[in-house]
Amino acid sequence: MENISNPTAGKPRLMALLIKSDSTTKPIQPKNGKDFSSEELNTLIGCNLVQVVRLPDNYYMIIDESGALKKDRVKNEMATELYQMTLSPESESKTKLKELEAMGAVIHYLPGNEENFIYGNAVLCKKNQFI
Repeated sequence: MENISNPTAGKPRLMALLIKSDSTTKPIQPKNGKDFSSEELNTLIGCNLVQVVRLPDNYYMIIDESGALKKDRVKNEMATELYQMTLSPESESKTKLKELEAMGAVIHYLPGNEENFIYGNAVLCKKNQFI
């Protein structure tokens, strides 16, 4: 019988979302049920070093630190769109990018283009799910 006061009681909750480079998604959970280890994220994303991009509402997008530098890079359309949606309106975008950079985000620009792109797989999770 479903718990009416808490309809999600007893059901696993979505911990995070793997956004693959082909823009398909897959709900994921940390192996320990609480938070992702660096090794776990490296495997999910397919990289050696992760980069943490802070998003509003205590969300993180975890991406490949060197994804933009790879010769065989694949633009992740969905992750890029999600990231760009978090930016302020066009007139404020540069200010917001500078704030993100000041917080430690590494922003990659394509030569001659000021748009930001996410390459390869990405993991979207809450701040407390990343150790």
